[in-house]
Amino acid sequence: CGYGPHHDAPHYVGFAVSAFELGLVPDGPAGEGGTVHYWGVADVHAAAARLAGLGMTPHGGVEDVGDGILVAEFRDPFGNRFAVMQNPNYDPAKAR
Repeated sequence: CGYGPHHDAPHYVGFAVSAFELGLVPDGPAGEGGTVHYWGVADVHAAAARLAGLGMTPHGGVEDVGDGILVAEFRDPFGNRFAVMQNPNYDPAKAR
Protein backbone atom coordinates (compact mmCIF):
# COMPACT_ATOMS: atom_id res chain seq x y z
CA CYS A 1 0.00 0.00 0.00
CA GLY A 2 3.01 2.27 -0.15
CA TYR A 3 3.60 2.67 3.59
CA GLY A 4 7.14 2.22 4.77
CA PRO A 5 8.41 1.16 8.17
CA HIS A 6 8.41 3.61 11.07
CA HIS A 7 11.66 2.03 12.31
CA ASP A 8 14.26 0.68 9.91
CA ALA A 9 17.55 -0.60 11.31
CA PRO A 10 19.78 -3.61 10.63
CA HIS A 11 18.50 -5.36 13.78
CA TYR A 12 14.77 -4.50 13.51
CA VAL A 13 12.23 -3.20 11.01
CA GLY A 14 8.91 -2.07 12.47
CA PHE A 15 5.61 -1.34 10.75
CA ALA A 16 2.46 0.17 12.26
CA VAL A 17 -0.43 -2.06 11.19
CA SER A 18 -3.73 -0.73 12.49
CA ALA A 19 -3.15 -0.62 16.26
CA PHE A 20 -0.45 -3.28 16.15
CA GLU A 21 3.29 -3.41 15.65
CA LEU A 22 4.62 -5.75 12.98
CA GLY A 23 8.30 -6.23 13.71
CA LEU A 24 10.78 -8.06 11.51
CA VAL A 25 14.28 -9.12 12.49
CA PRO A 26 16.24 -9.13 9.22
CA ASP A 27 19.24 -11.04 10.55
CA GLY A 28 17.25 -13.55 12.62
CA PRO A 29 17.98 -17.26 12.20
CA ALA A 30 15.87 -19.33 9.83
CA GLY A 31 14.24 -22.59 10.82
CA GLU A 32 13.00 -23.90 14.13
CA GLY A 33 12.84 -21.21 16.78
CA GLY A 34 13.69 -18.49 14.26
CA THR A 35 10.43 -16.57 14.50
CA VAL A 36 10.09 -14.17 17.42
CA HIS A 37 6.73 -12.68 18.35
CA TYR A 38 7.00 -9.29 20.05
CA TRP A 39 4.32 -8.21 22.51
CA GLY A 40 4.11 -4.53 23.35
CA VAL A 41 4.17 -3.70 27.06
CA ALA A 42 4.25 -0.49 29.08
CA ASP A 43 7.07 -1.69 31.39
CA VAL A 44 9.46 -4.27 29.93
CA HIS A 45 11.28 -4.82 33.25
CA ALA A 46 8.04 -5.64 35.10
CA ALA A 47 6.82 -7.87 32.25
CA ALA A 48 10.16 -9.71 32.10
CA ALA A 49 10.10 -10.34 35.86
CA ARG A 50 6.53 -11.62 35.68
CA LEU A 51 7.30 -13.95 32.76
CA ALA A 52 10.37 -15.34 34.52
CA GLY A 53 8.25 -15.84 37.64
CA LEU A 54 5.74 -17.81 35.56
CA GLY A 55 8.49 -20.17 34.42
CA MET A 56 9.43 -18.74 31.04
CA THR A 57 13.14 -19.09 30.25
CA PRO A 58 14.93 -15.76 29.63
CA HIS A 59 17.03 -15.68 26.47
CA GLY A 60 19.35 -12.89 27.64
CA GLY A 61 18.25 -9.89 29.66
CA VAL A 62 16.48 -6.65 28.86
CA GLU A 63 18.26 -5.14 25.88
CA ASP A 64 18.26 -1.54 24.66
CA VAL A 65 18.04 -1.79 20.86
CA GLY A 66 18.14 1.97 20.26
CA ASP A 67 15.72 4.89 20.13
CA GLY A 68 14.58 4.12 23.68
CA ILE A 69 13.21 0.71 22.65
CA LEU A 70 13.73 -2.08 25.20
CA VAL A 71 13.19 -5.78 24.50
CA ALA A 72 13.45 -8.98 26.52
CA GLU A 73 13.34 -12.36 24.78
CA PHE A 74 12.11 -15.63 26.27
CA ARG A 75 11.47 -19.25 25.38
CA ASP A 76 8.22 -20.92 26.32
CA PRO A 77 8.13 -24.50 27.69
CA PHE A 78 8.04 -25.80 24.08
CA GLY A 79 11.16 -23.85 23.00
CA ASN A 80 9.31 -21.19 21.01
CA ARG A 81 10.87 -17.74 21.15
CA PHE A 82 8.87 -14.63 22.00
CA ALA A 83 9.70 -11.21 23.36
CA VAL A 84 8.18 -8.28 25.18
CA MET A 85 8.96 -4.82 23.86
CA GLN A 86 8.65 -1.37 25.40
CA ASN A 87 8.61 1.18 22.57
CA PRO A 88 8.09 4.78 23.70
CA ASN A 89 8.07 5.90 20.05
CA TYR A 90 5.07 3.82 18.99
CA ASP A 91 1.72 5.60 19.18
CA PRO A 92 -1.24 3.32 18.32
CA ALA A 93 -3.36 6.42 17.69
CA LYS A 94 -1.15 7.20 14.69
CA ALA A 95 -1.40 3.69 13.21
CA ARG A 96 -2.95 3.49 9.76
